[in-house]
Amino acid sequence: MGEFEACTMCLCKAGGSRLGVVLGERSGRVLVDKVHESSLAEDAGLAAGSVVVAVNGVAVARAHKAQEILAAATSVELALLRPATTSLWLYSPENICAQGLKFATNRDGVCIAAVPGDGDDHCADIECGSRGLRVGDVVCAVGGRVAESPSLVQKALAATGWVELTLHLPKVACADDRTTPTRSRLPLEAMSPNRGG
Repeated sequence: MGEFEACTMCLCKAGGSRLGVVLGERSGRVLVDKVHESSLAEDAGLAAGSVVVAVNGVAVARAHKAQEILAAATSVELALLRPATTSLWLYSPENICAQGLKFATNRDGVCIAAVPGDGDDHCADIECGSRGLRVGDVVCAVGGRVAESPSLVQKALAATGWVELTLHLPKVACADDRTTPTRSRLPLEAMSPNRGG
């Protein structure tokens, strides 16, 4: 399965909206087979190929059972193993970097050197902490451009509005069956802009 990272993702249905995710099974694992365009699942950053470990705290081994839970619940929490390179959308109503998000270089390239402290209510904490940015994550690209230097990333994030970061996450060791993570990250709720305007 390659390099995966463990995460938890919360999705809430509102106004009769659908999650827009189709599950399947391969090699004894429940996988995300398809994510519908402009759906809640896509907007939350759920990607096809992710392994579904549990739904609302219940371990799942069959896709149809997991799909039933997704259809019936108004809100779901998914425990996932997903490819360790991912895209994350951040919304910056003001300069996030000025609020404590820092970048540096290491042998892997441009990496996150500091994130704003937890517990405050300003936007940087919400955007960085709850979305799962962690010190050590490597920034591959920002706004579709290769992240050549910390200054380039900081310049892109200085603008207001939506910005897409492509991240390579630190390696996560998994058990032999590749479904039980030996280490997990805090929730990564990757939100993309509302495509409906």
